[in-house]
Amino acid sequence: MIAQYNRMKDVALAPGQVLLLPITELALTEAGREAARAAWEGWSGVGGERREQQVAAAEALPALLASVRAGRYLESVAEGVALLAGSDLTTPQRASVQRQLLEAYAALGARGRAADACREWRRAAPQARLDPRELSPKLLAACALPQ
Repeated sequence: MIAQYNRMKDVALAPGQVLLLPITELALTEAGREAARAAWEGWSGVGGERREQQVAAAEALPALLASVRAGRYLESVAEGVALLAGSDLTTPQRASVQRQLLEAYAALGARGRAADACREWRRAAPQARLDPRELSPKLLAACALPQ
């Protein structure tokens, strides 16, 4: 029911993903009704567009990951940059795109761009670890470049 209410095709949730919960039997005060009305207008207006962009980005992220894993780095950069430029992404989505851009830029030898992507990835995901068991020396080197 929650997936249907949120127009989700996949019930897998991402950290930070916003869900609407269908609570129909909740008695609201007048202030609560006004807040609910304002929230609904936000979701159905500009906020609704933002949500649609985030849903579209969630559907596009697996293709970006697949492109990077397949070694299609130029395609990956184009996909990642398009996602960042054309969407109002959630913070976890931005982190995911930047992480993939880090790998694509590093593979293409674009060290400055890789360093920028690493910085943005770590800003969006401060819990991200630079673990040498998980990241190649090339990625670690890009992340070590000064700002």
